[in-house]
Amino acid sequence: MKYSGSNPDALERAAELDDEYGCNPDLDAMPMYGVTFSFKDPFDTSDMRSTGGADAAYEIDFPAQDHLLVKQLRDKGAIIFAKAVNTEYNGRAGDPGGRNTPDAILPSTLGYQRSTWGGNPSNPYDTTRAASLGSSSGSAVSVSTNLVMASLGEETRASCRGPSNHNAVSLILPHKAMIGFDGGAIGADIYCDRTGVHGKSLDDCAKILDALKDPKEGYYDERDPYTTVPRSSIIKTKFVDNLADKNTRLSLANIRLGLISESLVYPKDSLTEKPIVDAALAEIKNILGHKLNAKLLQSSDPLWSTDKDMGVMKVDFRRALTRLLPVLCQISFSIR
Repeated sequence: MKYSGSNPDALERAAELDDEYGCNPDLDAMPMYGVTFSFKDPFDTSDMRSTGGADAAYEIDFPAQDHLLVKQLRDKGAIIFAKAVNTEYNGRAGDPGGRNTPDAILPSTLGYQRSTWGGNPSNPYDTTRAASLGSSSGSAVSVSTNLVMASLGEETRASCRGPSNHNAVSLILPHKAMIGFDGGAIGADIYCDRTGVHGKSLDDCAKILDALKDPKEGYYDERDPYTTVPRSSIIKTKFVDNLADKNTRLSLANIRLGLISESLVYPKDSLTEKPIVDAALAEIKNILGHKLNAKLLQSSDPLWSTDKDMGVMKVDFRRALTRLLPVLCQISFSIR
């Protein structure tokens, strides 16, 4: 099971595009011509139910309009094919209704991805295993099994990265304020939820990211306040034209990269976290520092042993907060 629902008009829509444009569409205007997409269930789609993966008796479960990203793809020739299975409500039932105490419990042996409506997907490479650690499992599985060509997922913490890793598909995961999610979607955490693009290759993902950009409004979504402020990561050229190829000289010389050392601190006697942290740190230093020649800087933390192979940030969150708090206290007393 990879879908929580499919579009009954998908074939008719494909036939309409075929009749109108045939094999000669204007690919500048419709770069997604004929590309089949699935969407994580929380995305509003006007022709399919949207319940966040839950078997809920909503009075109306068909949204009045598409999510802006769905609309952009539809307008550019994509086939809006299916809603992908996900962990219901992107994680679990609860807020704002409080703790869920069901009369009956559906146990799951397939990991963090249970949906009372769509069931549990399995890993396409080993169907006895879970599809992923992460709630957008159906999005990645549908791409990995060639049921669709691409999918939009949503990530609160690892909901796109986990499925991408476990199902061998590519992912571009822009930061929250670059492309919208909150406008026209069922979210789990308004401060963290963001859209991710699953595809067969980074080239495909980059082309989709370019197609999501409106010619006039860019990536701005009037229903998502996080997209209001222009961002430096939104480039003027196409993202697909900036992918590295065999002729690209891979180097990060003269680039400083900060390592948040707080994220690598673990309990002293933890036998599970130590090998993971050690391996991650070794890879960061080898790939970014040694092979790509980036200058690595570490933040300070009382529980972190300074790494001699990296420099130290002159300003980090802990030091900045130490400087800022006295100023804030002084302002507070002045106001009183």
